Amino acid sequence: MNNSQKQSDFVKQYIKKPEIIFLKSDMSPRSYYRVHDTDKNQSFVLMDANLSEDLNPFVRLSRYLNDIQIRAPKVIEQDLENGFLLLEDFGDNTLTKKFQTESSIKIEQNLFEKSFDILHKIYENSSQNFIRNLVPDYSLDLYIKEVNVFIEYYFKYCRTKDIPADLAQIWKNLWTAALNSIEDFTPRTLVLRDYHVDNLMLLNNNDIGVLDFQDGVYGSVMYDYISLIEDARRDLNPDLKSHLTKYFLKIFDKKHHQDYLHASDILGAGRHAKILGVFTRYAILHNNPEKLCHLPRIIEHLKQALERSELKEIQYFIKDQGLFLPTLK
Repeated sequence: MNNSQKQSDFVKQYIKKPEIIFLKSDMSPRSYYRVHDTDKNQSFVLMDANLSEDLNPFVRLSRYLNDIQIRAPKVIEQDLENGFLLLEDFGDNTLTKKFQTESSIKIEQNLFEKSFDILHKIYENSSQNFIRNLVPDYSLDLYIKEVNVFIEYYFKYCRTKDIPADLAQIWKNLWTAALNSIEDFTPRTLVLRDYHVDNLMLLNNNDIGVLDFQDGVYGSVMYDYISLIEDARRDLNPDLKSHLTKYFLKIFDKKHHQDYLHASDILGAGRHAKILGVFTRYAILHNNPEKLCHLPRIIEHLKQALERSELKEIQYFIKDQGLFLPTLK
């Protein structure tokens, strides 16, 4: 039985007359479909993980987020054996689309503040023992695995060869030292890890819904902050960024703000390095240059974060290898 037939059989267990329309694939093996119930004039989203990942984390985190009054797509039905979830449909109005069609500082400020309110609520509900049983730690090994995507693919993209083993070890050592230096700088919370305006939905009641949270971990409270405020895909007005930083930090004691921002710069630098690797990996493996237009912005984010955090040895490494100025291909 082919996969389309499996999808149809799964959906028809719950919807007598479904109309299944392909929506998109993301940068994972997952694909998404809108399912119309033609009898009841309702719609749902079918997630097909193509048997490539365990869907239990999505199910657990969807339930948890809704339990703490954060809008995440509810799981309507599931077939974990075949990699299918039938989900609540949040529509198509991402914050990205909202900003493209109706953008102003006032609108952006309001929606970004609501997005940070979600992070505040997650933090305030992040009872250590419960969250640590729900998701894995954002461990040093995981951070290093992520920044290594930079040298595995971005290096290859820029230099058209694999990185020598000795340089790869230097890179790992530099990041191990940088990340260890902020190990206890910030409180910990549930980190969604891909928290940006493409994954935030404006719902009919002007609530904000959250997507793409299945890789959540227990880590620094500053990680999702920097993910949202230094987006790989769009620029943010500098005055608005300054306001939003103060807005996010308002729930924390002022005496810790500088430490938290220092940690966010190091975490942000690591995230930007990872995304450079992820986007060039997508281009190399799928022969698809779609994401490469964002490289100059991400490189600028990386340079500024390294400068602010005074990670001079990592700056020198990237500069010496000629990786700050790639030729777009």
